[in-house]
Amino acid sequence: MAEKITTKSLHKLIQKMTDLIDEYYPFPEKAQKMIAHIQKKLSLGEYDNVEDASKLAQTLTRELQGISEDYHITVIFSPKDAAQISENQKLDPLDENYESNWWQWVHSDNFGIPKIEYLIGNIGYIDIRYFAPVNLAGDVAIAAMNFLARCDALIFDLRQCGGGDPFMTQLLQSYLYDKNKKPKLLLTKYHHAKNEVQQKWTYPYIPGKRLPEVPVYILTSSRTFSGGEDMAYSLKHHGRATIIGEITGGGAHPVTELLPGEGYILILPEGYPTHPVTNSNWEGSGVQPHIEISSENALETAHRLAIQNLYKNDENQGDAHILNWYLQRLDAIYKPLKLNPSMLEKFTGVYRDYEVTLKAGSLILSRIGRRDNWVMVPISENTFTADEDYNVRFEMSEDDSASALIWLGRDSSKEIRMAKTG
Repeated sequence: MAEKITTKSLHKLIQKMTDLIDEYYPFPEKAQKMIAHIQKKLSLGEYDNVEDASKLAQTLTRELQGISEDYHITVIFSPKDAAQISENQKLDPLDENYESNWWQWVHSDNFGIPKIEYLIGNIGYIDIRYFAPVNLAGDVAIAAMNFLARCDALIFDLRQCGGGDPFMTQLLQSYLYDKNKKPKLLLTKYHHAKNEVQQKWTYPYIPGKRLPEVPVYILTSSRTFSGGEDMAYSLKHHGRATIIGEITGGGAHPVTELLPGEGYILILPEGYPTHPVTNSNWEGSGVQPHIEISSENALETAHRLAIQNLYKNDENQGDAHILNWYLQRLDAIYKPLKLNPSMLEKFTGVYRDYEVTLKAGSLILSRIGRRDNWVMVPISENTFTADEDYNVRFEMSEDDSASALIWLGRDSSKEIRMAKTG
């Protein structure tokens, strides 16, 4: 059953809401327009017919957003959530129970970092879905960055990152700058209610190894928002990262949850960030990628670019060989070739110390007398990836059956030929 709001409660709500807008909203001219609008409608009795409390919240949201053109502003009617916010506001933010109900689910996905790994080519990869509070998950971020400390290039996947704690983005970015140089000013934030400016710098000390020379790539999508945009925008304009993917959502203004009473929640921007290089931010426009491409293809593009940039010396034959090797590997990963079992059958047999068998639709390479088993992934009709360091190419006879197996090494252009013996 819809909950109604009385005339007395309505007047009390609007008065408190206008006070909060005046106190917190960081753009005074727009604030006064919003205040004047809802006060006028209240005095004319135009809210009197909106008896349903939830519909009133929707009406106020629509009007405040329309006047300000700021889609962060939201009014919600939820007495239960309002009571929980009120309880959280009584806690010390450093208390381990702070927002415990809100964050209790983060344990199940490693505090917003569900995947950390090394991709082919010694490329570090970290998938960040949200930036958990640093007082809860700082050790997780530190462990992740230390795990990736030996990478030759680093990919931050922010395609599903909707924001989070700005202190967590500060911690992660600190790993990307030289400790022997002056700290880097990342962003400056203006807070209207406090009438103060806060600066966010890289930390002079962080646990573990820094990666100041490692190339950084950031993957974005239209879903990347707020804190995800903070990190992408800051690193882009400091020249520290290449952004690959889609234009981001465009939410730069940090918001706060305010309680005007009567079971309502007012979500309102409380300030705005300014980047020291652009003297601006990404509000409304989003972060523009260096390479604009669909989010689905962003990882492959970044992975290829990272390897190409590591081995781009055309004059060095060794680099050219390794580059070609890795690009073939990437083809197998991102553009796998499907061969039917009848085509694969012609490659089976014994090749000196190795045996090739067909199991469950895939070729398996085994060393005879040992437990080595590698799934062979096709790169072309007669070339396959095998273990981490080798590809395999088959020589074909006139009757279109395999006559020899050739090892192709990553670190050497030398080929090892093994004739088919059975």
